[in-house]
Amino acid sequence: LPVWGIRRVHCGPEILRVTLYCSFDNYEDAVRLYEMILQKEATMQKSSFCIFVLYATQIIAVQLCLKQLPIGVAAEPKESSALQFKV
Repeated sequence: LPVWGIRRVHCGPEILRVTLYCSFDNYEDAVRLYEMILQKEATMQKSSFCIFVLYATQIIAVQLCLKQLPIGVAAEPKESSALQFKV
C-alpha cells in the first residue's frame, strides 16, 4: 500500500480526502501527533481510522484521514505519483 492516497468522496458536499496510512503499532501515536499539530481533535474517529476536517464550506471540504493498516501490512513509499483532476 502507498503511504498516502487522495480520493474524492461522493456523499454530501464535494470532499477531497487525503489519507495517510499508518502501521498498526503507530496509529494511536499518529492520531495524537496530528491532534497536536492541527490543535483540534478528529471530527470522526473509529477503531481503525479518523478524519480531521481541514477546510469546509457548504459546497466543498478538505479532509485529512488517518487509516490504521492491519497487523503485518506495511505502507511502502513510492518513488513518484501522479494526480489527475477533472474540472
